[in-house]
Amino acid sequence: MREQLWLREVDEGGVCEDCCIPFYAYGLALGDMVGTDDSHDVDRAIRESGHRAVRVLFPEPNPQIS
Repeated sequence: MREQLWLREVDEGGVCEDCCIPFYAYGLALGDMVGTDDSHDVDRAIRESGHRAVRVLFPEPNPQIS
Protein backbone atom coordinates (compact mmCIF):
# COMPACT_ATOMS: atom_id res chain seq x y z
CA MET A 1 0.00 0.00 0.00
CA ARG A 2 1.28 3.47 -0.85
CA GLU A 3 0.43 6.89 0.50
CA GLN A 4 1.12 10.25 -1.07
CA LEU A 5 2.88 12.62 1.35
CA TRP A 6 3.30 16.35 0.97
CA LEU A 7 6.98 17.11 1.37
CA ARG A 8 8.95 20.36 1.36
CA GLU A 9 12.45 20.00 -0.02
CA VAL A 10 15.04 21.26 2.46
CA ASP A 11 18.16 20.66 0.41
CA GLU A 12 19.08 19.13 -2.93
CA GLY A 13 20.45 15.98 -1.27
CA GLY A 14 16.96 14.48 -1.02
CA VAL A 15 16.22 15.75 2.49
CA CYS A 16 12.59 16.85 2.91
CA GLU A 17 10.22 17.91 5.67
CA ASP A 18 6.89 16.10 5.99
CA CYS A 19 4.16 18.75 5.65
CA CYS A 20 1.13 16.53 6.28
CA ILE A 21 -0.18 14.08 8.85
CA PRO A 22 0.41 10.60 7.38
CA PHE A 23 -2.25 7.96 7.94
CA TYR A 24 -0.71 4.76 6.57
CA ALA A 25 2.99 5.62 6.91
CA TYR A 26 3.70 4.42 10.44
CA GLY A 27 6.68 5.96 12.18
CA LEU A 28 6.26 9.36 10.48
CA ALA A 29 4.57 12.50 11.78
CA LEU A 30 4.08 16.13 10.78
CA GLY A 31 7.39 17.98 10.55
CA ASP A 32 9.67 14.93 10.48
CA MET A 33 12.74 15.19 8.27
CA VAL A 34 12.96 12.33 5.76
CA GLY A 35 15.21 11.29 2.94
CA THR A 36 14.03 10.44 -0.55
CA ASP A 37 15.51 8.33 -3.32
CA ASP A 38 15.79 9.15 -7.03
CA SER A 39 12.13 8.16 -7.54
CA HIS A 40 11.04 10.65 -4.84
CA ASP A 41 9.98 7.80 -2.53
CA VAL A 42 10.68 8.23 1.18
CA ASP A 43 13.45 5.77 2.01
CA ARG A 44 14.65 6.88 5.45
CA ALA A 45 13.76 8.94 8.50
CA ILE A 46 16.42 11.50 9.37
CA ARG A 47 15.06 13.46 12.35
CA GLU A 48 11.85 13.31 14.35
CA SER A 49 9.92 16.53 14.93
CA GLY A 50 8.51 15.54 18.30
CA HIS A 51 4.95 15.37 16.94
CA ARG A 52 2.82 12.25 17.09
CA ALA A 53 0.22 10.96 14.68
CA VAL A 54 -2.91 9.38 16.17
CA ARG A 55 -4.95 7.36 13.72
CA VAL A 56 -8.69 7.20 14.22
CA LEU A 57 -11.07 5.45 11.87
CA PHE A 58 -14.82 6.06 11.99
CA PRO A 59 -16.42 3.24 10.01
CA GLU A 60 -19.93 3.71 8.73
CA PRO A 61 -22.50 1.90 10.86
CA ASN A 62 -23.83 -1.40 9.57
CA PRO A 63 -27.35 -1.12 8.15
CA GLN A 64 -30.06 -2.84 10.17
CA ILE A 65 -31.46 -5.88 8.39
CA SER A 66 -35.13 -6.46 9.08
